[in-house]
Amino acid sequence: MFKNLTVQEFVDELSSKKATPGGGSASAVVGSIGVGLISMYCEITAKSKKFVDVKEDMEQQIEFLTAFKEKCLVLADKDTEAFNEVMAAFKLPKETDDEKAARKQAIQDATKQATEVPLEMVAAMVPVLQLVPSLIKKGNPNALSDLQVGMEMCYTAMSGAAANVEINLPSIKDTQFKERVEEELLHHNAAAQKAMDEAKSLFFPDSL
Repeated sequence: MFKNLTVQEFVDELSSKKATPGGGSASAVVGSIGVGLISMYCEITAKSKKFVDVKEDMEQQIEFLTAFKEKCLVLADKDTEAFNEVMAAFKLPKETDDEKAARKQAIQDATKQATEVPLEMVAAMVPVLQLVPSLIKKGNPNALSDLQVGMEMCYTAMSGAAANVEINLPSIKDTQFKERVEEELLHHNAAAQKAMDEAKSLFFPDSL
């Protein structure tokens, strides 16, 4: 859906008074762009005669990154779809006790799904960020700024997705679900921060 829009059309959609696309979809699109930049860094390295010794490795990383780039765009659509399901659940009838119970359950189910989608986005960014330090060490230094921008965009996308997870948790009654999600968030955030710290130490060795 969103990947078929022009950049201008997507930004205009974001700017409108409509509830969707919102921050979740925007985060996923940013993640896709970030992964794209990291992939570009690998492409530039692979095509350089100076880096023939890592050509095969870079081509493998491009294949790996392409899958994540496409996954982000799929999640952009899924995030909007999940939010729309939440809104639809709130509009269900609530005249009778049965209707109220059904509506309440539908809201809970939809909110859980609207939490799972951005959580999937958070998880998707971790292996991408973990790849960056090794790319810095063996890739083309002329494209390091592109790699850095891509990394920062992926981290921002992850942070945005995490915010969308966290805003839903207070509305969810299922304690086990909430505990699992919170545990996964902590795990992913720790892994991402470790990768970011390592990458920054390589980008800016003189600042340490």
